[in-house]
Amino acid sequence: MAYSAEERETVIQTDDATEVWNVYTRQRKMINKLIKQGYEPFKVEKEGDNIVACEFSIPINKISFRNANAKVREYTEQQKEEMRQRLAQARATK
Repeated sequence: MAYSAEERETVIQTDDATEVWNVYTRQRKMINKLIKQGYEPFKVEKEGDNIVACEFSIPINKISFRNANAKVREYTEQQKEEMRQRLAQARATK
């Protein structure tokens, strides 16, 4: 049975009592990504020979959230040249 786009979801849950993220996913892309990164699912749901969902337990320090609104530094050409010179000088002194 094929699942609709709404049913193919990933749910990430944690609480103050544990030091792990519990990840439940029906997204094949996410399952592959987590397995490739070395995480073993502790629960696998199959339909026939096909894996349709997995649950993972991941240490809390392995997942982080990044600031989507982080400012990107913009440098003038003069600042870029000064940084190039500092880097070249640092490499030359090694």
